[in-house]
Amino acid sequence: MPSQTPSSRLYVLDGLRLVAALLVVGFHFTVFAKPWGVPNGSALPGLAVATQFGWLGVYLFFLISGFVICMSAEGRSVAQFATARITRLSCPRNLHFVASLRGLQMNGAGG
Repeated sequence: MPSQTPSSRLYVLDGLRLVAALLVVGFHFTVFAKPWGVPNGSALPGLAVATQFGWLGVYLFFLISGFVICMSAEGRSVAQFATARITRLSCPRNLHFVASLRGLQMNGAGG
């Protein structure tokens, strides 16, 4: 039977990141850049009151992400941390690069 170790994941941070993302989405749908073709905040006035500060969700999201990155460094050397970050980020970066090139090729801009 496998041993059960307590998870170091803080699920409350996942919830806060969801709240931050929803704040930003709400802001974009109700306040930002004349949504729905009408002046800011007039399409959904009741909701706009609640989402007018949704831009703060970006700062909340980055604050939480910085905290999580610092937590991931705990108990590791600089080399171990750097290797883990590079490994984690290189695959998605490479996939996005290839997808971008493919998109450019499909639009005739890739040569």
